[in-house]
Amino acid sequence: SQHPRASGEGELHYNCSARDVVVLGALGAGAGGVVKKAVHVPTHRFIALKSMTVFEREKRAALIAEMKLLCEQQGGGGGSNGEYESPPPANVVRFIGAFYSPETNLINIALEYVEGGSLESLVKKGGAVPQDVLGKICGGVCAGLEYLHAHRRTVHRDIKPGNILMRLNGEPVITDFGVSAELGDSRALLDSFKGTLHYMSPERVENKDYDFAADVWSLGLTMLECAIGRYPYDVTDGGPLGLMVQITRDECPIPRDARLGEHLAGLVKRCMRKKPKERPSVTRLRTGPHPYIAENEAVDAGGWVRSVTSPLEILEGDANAFVRHYYRLVDRVD
Repeated sequence: SQHPRASGEGELHYNCSARDVVVLGALGAGAGGVVKKAVHVPTHRFIALKSMTVFEREKRAALIAEMKLLCEQQGGGGGSNGEYESPPPANVVRFIGAFYSPETNLINIALEYVEGGSLESLVKKGGAVPQDVLGKICGGVCAGLEYLHAHRRTVHRDIKPGNILMRLNGEPVITDFGVSAELGDSRALLDSFKGTLHYMSPERVENKDYDFAADVWSLGLTMLECAIGRYPYDVTDGGPLGLMVQITRDECPIPRDARLGEHLAGLVKRCMRKKPKERPSVTRLRTGPHPYIAENEAVDAGGWVRSVTSPLEILEGDANAFVRHYYRLVDRVD
């Protein structure tokens, strides 16, 4: 596999350098960094550029971990046991390259640009996700998590609506591996406190050992939030400590007036069981398959995404951005 290279100017880069990128504007913030929309000049394609100052030790470690995971998945190379590993599925964000610029003291990761935005932004804009559409999305998220768990031995640790992006064709894409962690073997457990408290599993909130089942809890909570259009726990009840009590002690937080279908309610309840060993694996959910995923496999999730995002507005914004990009190219010509 390839390794980062140093240019004459002292820049370290892997498949992408500072001169290959033209930044257009901010997209948002993720675990450990700011995300900007940019153009990848060699291909003239939009990308998402995640940047972080390297002097922040903890965030630097998070971004380096993300770079390691993304570089490994891009190569589809051998794992720790030397066996060939499967390439990542379409449901894991595609890695383009990375570079470190000493002039700006920034580490930069270039990722595919997913035009539909996050599930969080779509729910804020369009309200609760139709339950059949959510079933289709759930199957795709399970496929991405299955790759991370089974092939990369990695716990994402921050599954939430804001870290699931949507393509206009309805495919979900898992992103933001800044707090992910690798398990060395099938019996290994983790004990560090990383991620977003709102979506942490009970064992993580209680600072106990945890494994892949922690992501399954977060998946169930994410599906519930998208189905009802709001975060299901009461964040005003006692602040962070009150939220921790609700997560660790309360029953599954399906509102009485939620009107969830039987199969969706069943999936949420199974994923959000308090004991990690009683939760299904994402492989079991996907290949079982769980009835909620199976009955919605043929649903057109893209139709819902496009109804909320307005592809015409996206196209107009992209066209304006490309015009600015090409003017910059012309300005560089002597």
